[in-house]
Amino acid sequence: MEKLIIGLDVGVNSVGWAVVKRNEKEETGKIVDAGSRIIPMNNAEIGDFNKGNLASAASQRTDYRGARRLKQRQKKRRERLVKTLKIQCQKRLLPIKR
Repeated sequence: MEKLIIGLDVGVNSVGWAVVKRNEKEETGKIVDAGSRIIPMNNAEIGDFNKGNLASAASQRTDYRGARRLKQRQKKRRERLVKTLKIQCQKRLLPIKR
C-alpha cells in the first residue's frame, strides 16, 4: 500500500515543503516533489540588515515580554516566600522575637 506524505518546514522567513510517496510493504520511500517559498523582506528591513542591524521587528516586543515575565516571576517568588513564612510562624516553626 502506498501513502503520500506531505512535510512542511515553517521558518521565520520561509516555508519548505516536500511530498513523499511511501511504500508500506517494502518500507521504501521516494521524494515526489519538494520546494520552498521565501517570504520577502520589505525595503526598510533590507536596509537595516545591510547596515548591520540584525534585530527583527519583533525583537523589541520579545525583550519587553521577557522583562515582564521576569518581573512577574520575581513577584510570585516573593509572594510564595511571604506565604511560607506566615505559615511557619503560625505553626511556631520559626521563633518570633518581639
